[in-house]
Amino acid sequence: MIDSFKAETTKQKNSNHIANIIFVPFLGSSARLLLADRTQQELYQIPLLSDSSASTTATALPLNSVRRPQGVAFDPVMKYVYWSDGSRDEIFRAFLNGSAQEQVVDQLGSPDGIAVDSVGRNLYWTDRTSNRIEVAKLDGSFRKTLVYENLYDPVDIVLDMENG
Repeated sequence: MIDSFKAETTKQKNSNHIANIIFVPFLGSSARLLLADRTQQELYQIPLLSDSSASTTATALPLNSVRRPQGVAFDPVMKYVYWSDGSRDEIFRAFLNGSAQEQVVDQLGSPDGIAVDSVGRNLYWTDRTSNRIEVAKLDGSFRKTLVYENLYDPVDIVLDMENG
């Protein structure tokens, strides 16, 4: 249940328990939150129901070998969830039902924040070890470093899709 999940997170106030939370807008009643939980080594989804009397439950996505999820992002076009794994130093993707799980980017220092550009079909991420911001196509191809100077310990990244 979401209440027990909240209670568990509250107990660990001084830890880096929850890594990232994003809102995933779907049509109708299937809007949800996705969150990366480093301590539980899981990605969770929480449905946002318009009927406040309905109970909501945080459920783990059925993924394999998630070790230390840092960032989470979602592609609303293809319905992939992306996450960075700070233990494996890689970025992965899968559908919400756990199928088609695959590595997208490897050989990273310490990937953290990630963001999906659903229009340009790009994936952006921060790397805390190399102090870089990088980009690649959503399948990991055409990888390029965008920022590599005067950047110290980048943690997260957000795209301003409205203003480019």
